[in-house]
Amino acid sequence: MDGGSNCRMSYRAALQRNRGPHSHGRVHGPVPPSALLGNEYFADNGATYSWYTNTFPAAVHDPITNKTWFTWEQPTGVGIQRGDYVRVFNHNTQTWSSIYLACITIATDDSHGVPSLVRDYQGYWHIFHGPHTSTLQHAVTANPDDPTAWNVRPTITPQNGVTYPNPYAVGNKLYVFLRGKLAADDLPLVLLPTASLNNGVETWGTPFTVADYGNISVWPSGQGAGSRWYQGAGFVRNSTEIHFVNTRGSVDGQEFRRDVHYLIYDTVTGNVLNFDRSVTTLAVNLPIVEPDLDNFYRIVTQPTASGGGNIPFLCFDASDNPHVLFSDGPLTGTNNQKLYHVAFVAGAWTTPYQLGTMNTRFSEYAISPVSGGGVVAYWTQRNANFLTDAGGDIWRAFRSAAGVWGSSELFRAVQDGLTYNEPQMVLNGTSQARMIFTQIHQSDAGSGAGGLKMFCVGDSDYLRAPS
Repeated sequence: MDGGSNCRMSYRAALQRNRGPHSHGRVHGPVPPSALLGNEYFADNGATYSWYTNTFPAAVHDPITNKTWFTWEQPTGVGIQRGDYVRVFNHNTQTWSSIYLACITIATDDSHGVPSLVRDYQGYWHIFHGPHTSTLQHAVTANPDDPTAWNVRPTITPQNGVTYPNPYAVGNKLYVFLRGKLAADDLPLVLLPTASLNNGVETWGTPFTVADYGNISVWPSGQGAGSRWYQGAGFVRNSTEIHFVNTRGSVDGQEFRRDVHYLIYDTVTGNVLNFDRSVTTLAVNLPIVEPDLDNFYRIVTQPTASGGGNIPFLCFDASDNPHVLFSDGPLTGTNNQKLYHVAFVAGAWTTPYQLGTMNTRFSEYAISPVSGGGVVAYWTQRNANFLTDAGGDIWRAFRSAAGVWGSSELFRAVQDGLTYNEPQMVLNGTSQARMIFTQIHQSDAGSGAGGLKMFCVGDSDYLRAPS
């Protein structure tokens, strides 16, 4: 029996065991426009982490239907089991859908199983989820643009197990970028493409390694070993290209992370280009390895020579200029992690601009375009009363179309005794829906899962929802 069948059985079990209003299936009914005066959060039972910033995207606006889809992980109400849930906001009618269970995730005490989603060329929505150097799970809507029913597709385990699915739709194909595993100390970038896709049914092509830092030590003395690929947000550009940023992580317990690399995957040729297109690695010569990754694809060298940061985030403004957030600081101590912004404007990268001090290396950040041609950055900053490894208050700052940053401001302080983290832009976001973030638990333990509030923010207010 394959993983898909197991997931179907778990799904049926969850549907048969009603354990409360957030357990499964249809949770809330459709909501009239007046309910937009309701709660600041759109869902309130996320698991230990509702989503990850680097499992992208968890929220997508579809301009064809003018609806925004959200997905997250929460308890199903069956033991410590977790599932991936979906809710949709209709911008035309200003109404929310019910909350629907799409699939059960294999992982129980591990937040790495959080979902990402993508809409294909026929309007079917696909969720990828479940793995932590393990089996990739996949679910798809039974009908186009309809969140009410989902089909669980067969599982697949490329390259000894994968993590962090980042799916993209180009033409009539899907491209799922993942972190793979060639060896215990060598976790590279892997691409899983569809060979065919019709009516929500896929045939997978052969997965292959796109880029690999290898298992050689490239870290300051005593500061790391091996390599892990940490993917940042990516975007389809020029109809056929997928642009993304990443950082290199170590395999040892310090989880050292440093530098920002920028890759362009050409879906027509299979080649990979660097940012300024001065270097092309042909498909037949993949994977890209060191020293080429650093020599030709790196756009930011970590300012602190013996320090590190976290996973970078990319977006494009209304003038198609790329913007990148990255963090930097020493590995130990407090008040140590600074958040920086760079943009490529008028043919050159800007000097790194410090937006704030996050104080913890595992706090996340994201950037998004906003109305008027500017961008907005959201990040997590440690709260002095909650000295946790990750999470804190949510801060933000706006940058005008003229390139001027406003003052950094506290947007939302810790509430309910739970810190916030994992800001992520809404892909193709609108003035009503630009950025999401969530409360988090500090432990992945199943006994601590549940009860997390999730928020979506537009240009001026929360995208509100009913109780």
